[in-house]
Amino acid sequence: MAADQAAPSPAPAKLLHVGPVRMSVMPFQSTGAPDATLDYLKQGLAEVIVTALVGDGARAGGQQGVQIVERGQIEVDVAELDFQQSRYVDARTRAQLGKIAGCEVAVLGAYQAAGDQLRFTARFVDVETGEVLVAAKSDGTKADVFELQDRLAADVRRAIGDVKARMRP
Repeated sequence: MAADQAAPSPAPAKLLHVGPVRMSVMPFQSTGAPDATLDYLKQGLAEVIVTALVGDGARAGGQQGVQIVERGQIEVDVAELDFQQSRYVDARTRAQLGKIAGCEVAVLGAYQAAGDQLRFTARFVDVETGEVLVAAKSDGTKADVFELQDRLAADVRRAIGDVKARMRP
């Protein structure tokens, strides 16, 4: 290497975190044609996931080793980026919003409809790297929307062990 050339900088090391894995759950996005009758799913699905992660009263407590940062703490930053649900902001940028509140993992989700069919998806994204750690999916009919939400929530609860293992090796 020539004396006047600087050595390339090594890639930054991933931060080593300790304690509970800090997560934020972002509003779900529609990936299909706009349908105002399904807009309630944006917040509704996020609420179902938060409830699954912290506990729903039917069982003692929530997930051990997980701390959920209330979306209200992120709300101001998201409001400033009102376009966050638009086509101009990709999943990695949305995950970075979780980093604003000191979160390590953002739970991002989507829903789509085709006729009477619904599909819900959720994924845990490492906000430092953008890597999708775990994903879950639930399919069914619009008539079974609450059952679909419950299935997705159960899949998310089961996935927490994998997320914690990836974030706290």
